[in-house]
Amino acid sequence: MCYRPGMKHSSPFRRGLRADMARGFQGPNRGLMILIFVAILVVFVLGVLCLVGMLDADGTRSQILLGVFFLACLFTVGLLKMGYFQRLDRLAILDALEEIRDRQKR
Repeated sequence: MCYRPGMKHSSPFRRGLRADMARGFQGPNRGLMILIFVAILVVFVLGVLCLVGMLDADGTRSQILLGVFFLACLFTVGLLKMGYFQRLDRLAILDALEEIRDRQKR
């Protein structure tokens, strides 16, 4: 199916990111998605604080330690975001499968 301007978006893959994110906060796993979103924000702020602390640290040992914590926060945010977006992709795939099933019933 070719997309034409002015045509109604029938495919779930043609929705925007905001609509997919809003849909992710609905349903039975709503609490888990909220927890992941809050964890991303908290770990990001912690990483920024580690970076600022690393730049203001007095000794080499504290700079290295805060740098390691900063990298750990950076990796943690990346992994949490990967899980978050995989959940959104899974919901989009389930929508597409449901649409295909509905088409076959007709």
